[in-house]
Amino acid sequence: MKARLAILGAIVAMLALALRQNIVVTRREVRVEIPESTGTSARATGTATFAASHARGASRFDGVLAALPATENTDNWTPTLDRLADSVPSDALADSLRELTGAEADSPSAMLRERLLRRWTRLAPEGAAAFVVGITDPAERGEALLQVAVAWAESDLSAAADWVRSLSNESESDELLLQLAHEAVRTEPLRALELSAELPPGPPLDELVAQAAGGWAMRDPQGAAEWARSLSTEGGRAGALESVVVSWAGTDASAAAGFALENLPPGEVLDRVVVAVVQRWAQSDPWSAAGWVEHFGPSGLQRIALDNLLVNWFVNDIQGPAHWIESLQAGLLRDLSAASYARQLASLDEPGQATAWLNLIADTDLRRRAVETIAAFNSTTPAH
Repeated sequence: MKARLAILGAIVAMLALALRQNIVVTRREVRVEIPESTGTSARATGTATFAASHARGASRFDGVLAALPATENTDNWTPTLDRLADSVPSDALADSLRELTGAEADSPSAMLRERLLRRWTRLAPEGAAAFVVGITDPAERGEALLQVAVAWAESDLSAAADWVRSLSNESESDELLLQLAHEAVRTEPLRALELSAELPPGPPLDELVAQAAGGWAMRDPQGAAEWARSLSTEGGRAGALESVVVSWAGTDASAAAGFALENLPPGEVLDRVVVAVVQRWAQSDPWSAAGWVEHFGPSGLQRIALDNLLVNWFVNDIQGPAHWIESLQAGLLRDLSAASYARQLASLDEPGQATAWLNLIADTDLRRRAVETIAAFNSTTPAH
């Protein structure tokens, strides 16, 4: 009897020990769920915790990611993904990224992978760069290369550019260098232009140069204007000049307007520039803008400028355009201005005032067309 009790006691002890070990393992696995803090103690035990929870052939993050609520607004996942990415020890980043290889685009796994790669780039950019170069899937590699290049450029643009230049694939290198230049446009437009000198000609380069020249013009419009005017390619020069003038108009519309008329040939680019200048000028000094428009002479460009002048002037000062129109001599400019002003009044449901201005139009054909335009506008506008 005593022997049987001894045997039963041993069995109970073994079961208790097994149960205790199972609880410990379970608790260890729970600890991989997103910790609220990534302090020193958490980082010290992180590697061991991750190793204990990772099953071969699966991602250690599967359970946490699967628990995310289904939603169309993926921003709701941000706090969880951020905490999870920050919880990974630095020496486990490479393995964690490998586990998430092949993640479907826009999935929680892909979004976590992006966070992990960005974090690794901030901590050790050379290591992250070496890792992504080894990715074999073309789409995944391209996206990873871009993520590292952009994140690295935030802290050291020169080092990021040197790494991009070292890539053996020339097309990859050019594309990444273009992206780095775009990243630099806002804060370092001159650096962006330096990088642009290394890129092959084409529309992407012209677009980059235009953006960088516009950014430069916000600080030094005359310097940017002279540089843009010296460009040898016609397409690149026109785009850069347009961007410079538009930026310049924000600080000195009069100077920008004069430069545009002197340096841009008639055509679509000049039309767009005139519209942009008038829009900005009308907000700061509409009377001066109106005087500029008066000197255009009868043309399609004058009509474009006139409509934009009156629209933007009317928004800030309903009566302002009326006083200017009354000061004009009888003729086509006065008639066109009256027709445009009448359309603005009609848009405010002021048919009486609109009709009064229409009656001031001397050109019979122009008055008829203006009346038809306003009538068509009123017929399609819901009653208040």
